[in-house]
Amino acid sequence: MDTITYKMHLSRKAGVTSVPVDVTLTEKVLTWTSELQFNRVKVKSICTNDLLAIHPVKTGSDVVESDVMTFRLFFVEHFPHRVMKMNSIVLSIHHSDALSFLTKINTIVKGPQKPRRLLVFINPISGRKKGTTVYRKQMSPLFRICGISVDVVVTRRRRHISSVLETYDLTTIDGIVTVGGDGLYSECVNALLRKQQPNNDIELDTPSSPVSEIPIGIIPAGTGNVLVEFLHGNKDTETAVLHIIKGKTTPSNVAGLYQNRKLTVFAGLVLGFGLCGEMVRDCEKMRWLGPTRHSAPLKAFFQRRTIDLDVTSKQTTTGTKDTVGQNCRLSGPMYSLDMWDTNTR
Repeated sequence: MDTITYKMHLSRKAGVTSVPVDVTLTEKVLTWTSELQFNRVKVKSICTNDLLAIHPVKTGSDVVESDVMTFRLFFVEHFPHRVMKMNSIVLSIHHSDALSFLTKINTIVKGPQKPRRLLVFINPISGRKKGTTVYRKQMSPLFRICGISVDVVVTRRRRHISSVLETYDLTTIDGIVTVGGDGLYSECVNALLRKQQPNNDIELDTPSSPVSEIPIGIIPAGTGNVLVEFLHGNKDTETAVLHIIKGKTTPSNVAGLYQNRKLTVFAGLVLGFGLCGEMVRDCEKMRWLGPTRHSAPLKAFFQRRTIDLDVTSKQTTTGTKDTVGQNCRLSGPMYSLDMWDTNTR
């Protein structure tokens, strides 16, 4: 993309006094420069991958000349602790330059990595039971601004996601979004991989590297929201939504548990048994308590028992073909197998 500078007027809101600016657009950065008093210059820059959408503004008294076009440009603004918020500016540009500027901006905001259609699963009872409210007030408006169409499913029972994905045409979407906690994400991972593995000619009950081309976005509306914090460095809802809109993806490891040559479950967060399993089991029994149920595992902790185990693991790296390393062995009586964090190697 060639570097081009446009003469414009900028304001934060339509209808208020605007200031003349020089807007320069390159492949990586959009910059506007304005003159202040005493020959001072103010410069503001936005990375092009933070540009979200541009919409025409219905103008009235704020436009003096009929050959001037006015647009609102939406972008991501960054804050401390890796928090992101949507912001916008109003730009007025001469009609002769408008087509060139709009064409370049739309090429950026509608890039191939940006999702255009999403399947959203909402758990209405996870965490503090605010999943539907989070979607309606914090997600839907941002998706609408960015031109993302959404197919929404509110889960009503366990494995509801599995029943939906069994017959869903995944070629019609660019990704899946879960609005809930870590459990809803795990359920989605299992349902998606169980559908995708056979589609990639992989036997479901044969231990192998799980494959899925469909990204999963996570909106924190649960109790722990551990995975969102791991990915983004915070649990902010709008930050998570903007990561999805920008099309930013992060590879995540998945572990498969097989017993008697049959797939039991895929684990997308942690995999463990013994004390870890018993504590999670006690939490699930007290789910009706909401967030306070996490005090329930104290019983399992104080009544912990040793378990005899013998575990052999292999490190596999994927390049042009899978390469299996040496065996690692862990055996003997212990309280619990150390948790395997499947998001780190």
